[in-house]
Amino acid sequence: MGSSVNAMRRSWRFFIASLLLTSVSAIAQNDRFDDLRQQFKTAPTDSLRLVFLDELSYSFVQQNFDSSVYYAGLQKGLAQAAHDSVMLAYAYKNYGRAFEEQGELDSAIRYIEKALTIEKASHNQSGMAGSYHNIGLVYDRLGNMNLAMEYYLKALEIKEKLGNPVALSSTVSAIGFVYKAQDQHQKSLEQFQKALDLLIEGGGSSNRIRGAYNNIGLAYMNLKEYDSARSYYRRSVAGLKEDDNLRGFGAFYNNMGVTYDENLQFDSALYYYTQSLRVKSRSGDKYGVSSTNHNLAVNYRRGGFPEKAIPHERASIALAKQYKFLELRMKSTDGLRESFAATNQIDSAYFYTLVWKELSDSLQRIERGETVMELEAKYESEKKDKELALNQATLAQQQSSLRSEARLRYLLLGGLVLLTVFLVYAYRSERVKSKSNTLLQQKNQEIEEKSLELARSLGEKEALLKEIHHRVKNNLQVISSILNMQSRTTASPEMISAIQEGQSRVKAMALIHQKLYQTEKLSEIDFREYAEELVQYLSTVFSQSGQAGIVNKVTGSNIKLDIDLAIPLGLILNELISNAYKYAFEGMLGGEISIELTRTADGQLQLAVGDNGNGLPHDFSIDKVKSLGLKLVNILTRQLNGQLSFHSVKGAHFSIVLHEDGLTT
Repeated sequence: MGSSVNAMRRSWRFFIASLLLTSVSAIAQNDRFDDLRQQFKTAPTDSLRLVFLDELSYSFVQQNFDSSVYYAGLQKGLAQAAHDSVMLAYAYKNYGRAFEEQGELDSAIRYIEKALTIEKASHNQSGMAGSYHNIGLVYDRLGNMNLAMEYYLKALEIKEKLGNPVALSSTVSAIGFVYKAQDQHQKSLEQFQKALDLLIEGGGSSNRIRGAYNNIGLAYMNLKEYDSARSYYRRSVAGLKEDDNLRGFGAFYNNMGVTYDENLQFDSALYYYTQSLRVKSRSGDKYGVSSTNHNLAVNYRRGGFPEKAIPHERASIALAKQYKFLELRMKSTDGLRESFAATNQIDSAYFYTLVWKELSDSLQRIERGETVMELEAKYESEKKDKELALNQATLAQQQSSLRSEARLRYLLLGGLVLLTVFLVYAYRSERVKSKSNTLLQQKNQEIEEKSLELARSLGEKEALLKEIHHRVKNNLQVISSILNMQSRTTASPEMISAIQEGQSRVKAMALIHQKLYQTEKLSEIDFREYAEELVQYLSTVFSQSGQAGIVNKVTGSNIKLDIDLAIPLGLILNELISNAYKYAFEGMLGGEISIELTRTADGQLQLAVGDNGNGLPHDFSIDKVKSLGLKLVNILTRQLNGQLSFHSVKGAHFSIVLHEDGLTT
């Protein structure tokens, strides 16, 4: 009795606290929405307006369906007008997320497939991987694990080629949940551990890593290794407060409750389930609320209180029915049947037995329906292929017969003419042919000799040019080594920093000469490959200086540049990346630097370098900077007759637009 009273008091205290925290969170959330709306209205370009519309639609997904769909519609219209295929695909994905949150899963799949069609047409590999992953999530929610796995594997194949460990980890983790649903818990554990390793390798955010700890805990729980499960659950929320990650804490409390339930420690399980239900209600996690209500009902039944289980199973069923959580609805319906049977309400127990049977049949029909449709499609395709092959064979045979008859007629008619002139013509023809062959052999011999001479000359020139580039690169490397030796003779941090900046500029030029002599075509380099190698070098340099945890993302087209454009553009790229490493993430544990080189719609070349760090000072002016690096960026841009622009929305972002005169592809 005492423990029940204490539990009731705890529940009231948590209820009052959650009301206060919810009010504060709602005010903060509304302020954020108002800020985004204002930024959208005052954005100077369509590109920025599309970014804010995308953020507004995505942010409203779990808060307000109508608002999310409204902003997705504005985003779609503006993207179509601006011919921005990337943002148009994002708009359709936002539609899909909103309908998925409402439980309208067929509509969700239809919109995500529209996004996928756009991404396929524009060869947007990263976008395609995201759409395949999202469709897999919807099928996962529908309980169709075969189709979910099929789409996850498509996403996995693309993400492995793209080589982004953090993006790859999300799909690996989703595959782990498919194995979990199939009760292959050891395989599930292996996938979750692999996802954690990928996050650590790619410098994933702390929230993602915490989620990976939680998933590993789930796998250990299913393997009945409860101590290990609780250890990973606690690691998933270590050092956090509830408001830092509501969904994470909701999952933590629920999973801790399950481990104690399995150990028959019902009071401890009840406490954690109650906290989970409170936090999941605050976060708007509909599936989580439904699932935890079911777990509370299981706890009450196992603890000998089946009458207390009934309202929780009803609450779980109501949400599962509204949002189409079919498997969860089946579990809760079966639990409700068991609760009514335990309380001798036989008619109700029989009724829910029939409901459970109908739900089970529905799930089997869905799975069978997918299989039947696949078999029918395969049969019709094979049938059409056979008919087409038969028709083509018949047509080919008829055409062959007609050609044979025509040839025979022409031979008969022409034979008479040829026979009369053949003897006279043959003699004259033989003489002409003999003379022509003699002349042709002489010309062929002359051409062959000239070709050999040209090939030798070209080979010698290519070898000489490669050697020149090689020696220039070696000479620049010698200069870099001399600078490195010079840095060891001074203790002044300013001098060392200046020498390192000089070294990075030398490296930027040396790398271009290295790429030139390593490629078959000596007049141009692939600037994207060059940018990736330069970023890797700078990442190594600044990691040694304490700038760890920063992720570099290089995207864009495979554009070939000649040396006259590649060297100044490489120096500009070096200065902007070095500047981001030195100043963008002061006071931060990590961040992301993005580099993109693309052709614009009007045939110009655009280099964009940005970060998600602290941003530029409010009074920043490129013409008044004292930094040598940014002065060099400004001077080089002018020399190239380019246009330099920048902004400081969610970090510092620089854009250099050049005419296409220096492009070689």
